[in-house]
Amino acid sequence: MDLAAPFDARTRLGLVLPMLVVVVVGIAVTAATASRSQDVRQQALERFSQAEANNTARILSLRLQQDGHAVERMGARLAIRGGAMPESEWRADAGAYLSDKPWLRALYVADETGVQWVEPEGGPAMAGLVGAPGGTGMSQSDMLGRLHAGAVARFEDGSDGMTAYYPFADGTGGVRVLVALFDIAAMLRASRPAYDEDFDVALTASTDGPRLAGSGRAVDPGTPYGSSAPVTTSYDVGWTLHTAPTSSFVRRMQPRTGLGVWMSGIGLTLLGASLAFMAQLARRQAVRLADVDAVRRTSEQRYNLVVRGMAVGVWDWGIRDNTLGWSPNAMRMLGLPPDHKVADAGFFFDRIHPDDQPAVREAIEAHFEMGEPYAPNFRMRHEHGHFVWCHATGQVLLDETGEPVRMAGSIEDITEERAAEEARNRSERRLRAVTQSAVDAVLTTNAQGIIEEANPACERVFGYRPDELVGSNIRILTPTEHRRKHDYYIKHYIETGDSNIVGKVREVYGVHRDGHEIPIELAVTEYKAGDDRIFIATARDLSARKAGEAEREAFIARLEQTNAELERFNFAASHDLREPLRMIGNFSQMLLRKHAGQLDENARKAVEICAGSAQRMQALLDDLISFSRASDDLGQIETFIPVDMIELARQNLAEDFESSQASLETVHLPAKLRTNPTRFSRVFQNLIANSIKYAKDGEAPKIQISAAPYEQGWLFTLSDKGIGMRPEYCEQIFEPFKRLHPASKYSGTGMGLAICRKIVNNAGGRIWAESELGEGSRFYVYWPEAPMDTDAAAAVNMTGSDDSMTEGESA
Repeated sequence: MDLAAPFDARTRLGLVLPMLVVVVVGIAVTAATASRSQDVRQQALERFSQAEANNTARILSLRLQQDGHAVERMGARLAIRGGAMPESEWRADAGAYLSDKPWLRALYVADETGVQWVEPEGGPAMAGLVGAPGGTGMSQSDMLGRLHAGAVARFEDGSDGMTAYYPFADGTGGVRVLVALFDIAAMLRASRPAYDEDFDVALTASTDGPRLAGSGRAVDPGTPYGSSAPVTTSYDVGWTLHTAPTSSFVRRMQPRTGLGVWMSGIGLTLLGASLAFMAQLARRQAVRLADVDAVRRTSEQRYNLVVRGMAVGVWDWGIRDNTLGWSPNAMRMLGLPPDHKVADAGFFFDRIHPDDQPAVREAIEAHFEMGEPYAPNFRMRHEHGHFVWCHATGQVLLDETGEPVRMAGSIEDITEERAAEEARNRSERRLRAVTQSAVDAVLTTNAQGIIEEANPACERVFGYRPDELVGSNIRILTPTEHRRKHDYYIKHYIETGDSNIVGKVREVYGVHRDGHEIPIELAVTEYKAGDDRIFIATARDLSARKAGEAEREAFIARLEQTNAELERFNFAASHDLREPLRMIGNFSQMLLRKHAGQLDENARKAVEICAGSAQRMQALLDDLISFSRASDDLGQIETFIPVDMIELARQNLAEDFESSQASLETVHLPAKLRTNPTRFSRVFQNLIANSIKYAKDGEAPKIQISAAPYEQGWLFTLSDKGIGMRPEYCEQIFEPFKRLHPASKYSGTGMGLAICRKIVNNAGGRIWAESELGEGSRFYVYWPEAPMDTDAAAAVNMTGSDDSMTEGESA
């Protein structure tokens, strides 16, 4: 139905004109809104692309900075030790760095002659990797002790790598360099999440330089919404990171504009629909903008997660307003909660140890004014009051006038590393102090026999100063005829581990500087440091001891000769005196028998005294001969039954037993004993006779002999109930001719116990006595078992007897 039919032409025109106006206005508004929406989308894509470039470049810069400082610390340790770090220690250190950094492909140590060490051993050749950046040679002193970015190299798989080198003085006047080779593509992949497919990313050597890694689309000038950000480090890498949103991401960011937006202006009838569409369009645009903002927040959260996941803390110092931001890891280093609020930069400076504050401020000033790397070590106060060692790094940002605006970097706790280093230094100092003050010569050699260290005592023992020995082969201290054997011993030990030298103490001969041989006591030990084998030799000069031993042996020989002569003289004199004594005794007896009636009382007493004196003198000479012969060897060694030998002694004293009514009891004597049976019987015959002689008046002597295992033999105990003696005499009675009673009361020469001691001592045993006056005496005899020869041992084993004692017996 024609709605305009009831109206005239003017009214229709009036109706049409407003509609035309509305249509024109609607189309104009729609076109303006569409144009504005496109501009907003383009600006959002550009902002997000730049944010992605900045965040990724910041993460990559931080990773390069940390890896660079790790290489600097490794180079600094090499420089401190003058390049003398053992290769095994360096490889262990390098392996630790390589294990957790997949983008670090290899580490090298080189000098002017070429590569010395490489880790891993199959790393790329040095000739194709290291360039001389800026035309600067390694010998220039201003490059020493600093990390520098080197040339870009190409791997066999087509990817690019970056070299970073750290030149240092090797302690001999030369220059060595530590080189690190980074896989740029691997590092770039590690700096971005695997799921991020919204942007193409690439790295170039400079702003307009060649592409090093990443997508070529990101550096294509025709790619829309492309952005870039510099990758900055303290050693001037100079890279630029390029980003560009992918086509799929751009399409997602450009919503489809429905035909209704454009058709809304065709007629006033569609004005309401067009307004609704515009409202819906505005709402959808707001959602898209919210998505863009969410993506931005996600990128910032990803950056924060990376920072929190790192082992070091991150700090940001606003220099103009003196503000300071510390990451949670940095707070935890000082014992503070992660959300601790920092008022200003005074938080940092106030916690630095007072002794370290000047050095830290000087490092900051040098970094501001001369561009020196900021990497000091200092102590900071922990919340609990103690100090922790920290290592900080940072980079300043300058404005267009060259004034510092802000400074950011990292900080890590190196307390354990410092403590380990200090403990190692203390141990080395203690060891050096011990060796330097030792009275014995101490030398340290390598597996080739080259002397690496020598203490001052070497000059006293060998005549060489320590500096004269270092660098020489230890063969110069070995007699000429043994030098080849020395080299063979060391080589044989290294190959087989079997040695008669290492781990043992031996007496050998060394060579003094003046050429004469000296006896030494040599002890060699081995110390392993990785693959290195170090031998420590301790040499003690035995010249004085050998001279003393020779003098002592000569004195013993002279003493033995003198004793032998005295014993021969004693035996000869005793033997020669017997004949006159026998004549005196015989003629005295003859006078008493044949001429007693012709002698008066005084003469008869004189003859009797003469005869008795001759008899006592004869007994004394017999005892002297027995005492002299008691020092001879043990004679025939046999295995016998002790109770049988004691019974033999009792039979030899049968008259004494009968006259005194004495009794003898043996208890727990060993079943067998190996020694000289005759002398064993002689000892106990003397002891039994002694007990009978010194029995109490009117009492029959009671004697008991028992035994028990003792040391390497048996301890025999003879006890009686006789008159006893004072304890202070218990040792004197074993002296030759020692008597405690007059001869008129107790007969004897005083040699019986002396003979017993000499026999027992000669057998390797001991004899002693215990007694109280009036309480009887106890004599202890320790008699060791004599060694059994092979034939005797076989005979014993064949018998199969394991009896050790007999039952108690009475005699």
